Amino acid sequence: MIRSAGLVTALCFASVFTLIAAPLAAQAIHYGPESALGQGTVRAYTIVDDQNRPVEIGIALSETALEGLPDLADKPDQEAFLLLDLPFPAENPTPFRLASIDWGPRGHEPVMYGLPHFDFHFYLIDAETRDAILPGDPPDLVAF
Repeated sequence: MIRSAGLVTALCFASVFTLIAAPLAAQAIHYGPESALGQGTVRAYTIVDDQNRPVEIGIALSETALEGLPDLADKPDQEAFLLLDLPFPAENPTPFRLASIDWGPRGHEPVMYGLPHFDFHFYLIDAETRDAILPGDPPDLVAF
């Protein structure tokens, strides 16, 4: 099991993205599909108020998701990460379509990110559109 104050702090700050302050009464939580992570699961979620206004979006990890994470020791550095795309639930009234969680057991450049950690990303586009974005200078930035 990985125990790191930095990792826990990153999870606390990165796993919840608050959209609109709303009263705590009459809220509903909707989950997207689960994906396996470690010995547990991970999924995107949306919390809405009683008028279906977004209160919060985030990524929920089960209690055992941090146990048994892969070390990816057999992969070269540039491939030593685990990327999980997490679609938001159908009941999502926000413009966000996709979240992702990336596990990097060796970290990545620059050097300040060189320790094991998670990256959390929230997208206004679907995975297919995101994957069509190419590295490079405009006008070659997007391949359509």
